[in-house]
Amino acid sequence: MRFTLKNFILLFKEIGYNEYRDFVLHSIHVAKFSYLLAKELGIPNYDDVFIVGLFHDIGFITLNELLKLINSLNYGDLTKIEHLENIDTHPKISYYLIKNITFLEKDAVEAVKYHHSEFSDKTKERFIGSIIKLSDIISWYFFKIKNFEDYAEVIPSLWQKIEKIKMPENIKKVSLNILKNYKIIDKLVDNKLHFETFKDFSVNLSLRESINFTKIIALLQEIRSPTTKDHVFFVSKVSQKLGEYILGKADGMILKMGGYLHDLGKLKTPLKILHKPGPLSEIEQLIMKKHIIDTIDMLNNSNFENLAILCGAHHERLDGSGYPFGLTDEYLNVYNRIIAIADYYSALVEPRPYREALPYKKALLILKKEVDNGKLDNKIFYNLKNLAESDESLQKISYIDVLEDIFGDNLKNIFSITKKFFD
Repeated sequence: MRFTLKNFILLFKEIGYNEYRDFVLHSIHVAKFSYLLAKELGIPNYDDVFIVGLFHDIGFITLNELLKLINSLNYGDLTKIEHLENIDTHPKISYYLIKNITFLEKDAVEAVKYHHSEFSDKTKERFIGSIIKLSDIISWYFFKIKNFEDYAEVIPSLWQKIEKIKMPENIKKVSLNILKNYKIIDKLVDNKLHFETFKDFSVNLSLRESINFTKIIALLQEIRSPTTKDHVFFVSKVSQKLGEYILGKADGMILKMGGYLHDLGKLKTPLKILHKPGPLSEIEQLIMKKHIIDTIDMLNNSNFENLAILCGAHHERLDGSGYPFGLTDEYLNVYNRIIAIADYYSALVEPRPYREALPYKKALLILKKEVDNGKLDNKIFYNLKNLAESDESLQKISYIDVLEDIFGDNLKNIFSITKKFFD
């Protein structure tokens, strides 16, 4: 499979539903304006500034999950940026997440740490950080533009705001020139990516780089719902280990990506359904099952057609009793069968609102009955059984394991950053 940077930019845009609508729009605003500023100011790696601008605030979302502040900070009203600026921690968490994307220029990545610091051009990373900071401020003015008439009030007030801010004069001058360019302003305000204006980003990525991008998308999906926040990471882990054991390392990495993205469509599922402690009504079941179609659509819209095929069949069963298409064994390849078993097993060994987590041996017994009834693949099941019996990390979900998957060698730094909130 071939993956490009453009695929992941498109995929990031696709998550802009429900609680993440304003978050994604803000991120796109910052990416586009940062890109133009960096380009006009002669920064050689201005393509990287677009990516860094797109992901500059992911640490804010992550921070709230790590610190259990999901109820005290309101994601829905992101226009209250003046209150969020007092949180000096999220730029560092954003940095450690983006740091894993190793092809990005180091100075651009380092700049994320400074997007809420004072404006400065003392070093390249502080200069780029100032570009992102200004773009961040500008975005909140763009949110005030609801119709054509709003331009006449919002844009002049934004010019005045920039004139008053103490910042490097070249950044001020270039930003005002851009904001007075009637040919570009609409493309900056809307939620479209405008690759024809900014950059096509059709650069090929390695599997490892693709996994690092996919992991960020998975993180944003999962922390939306505390009750299932570990699910896709465990499915990813089980899928990878099964894939490596049966097919080889490269296939295991592709299945890891599939595990991360298999439930992407749940971003459209209302939280009241995801969190419901009892049985779902008929209409709620329809809405829940729709997440598969949404996953397929979101991946296809991002030109991930092969991943859409891989992820879109994880609720299918070999006897045709699954959904959404009722596919039978002749239409389900080994990737589909691995993801299906990994997802089923993971759902059993993790806690849900309506029950406790099951011991892994009991989960395997339930899977064995499904195998005997012709619904799941016999060979893959026994491979899972062998792996689970010999690998404790596959016997139950551990939040620490999930954090290690997300942050890798940077986890100690994350704990150090967040320690003050627990003292």
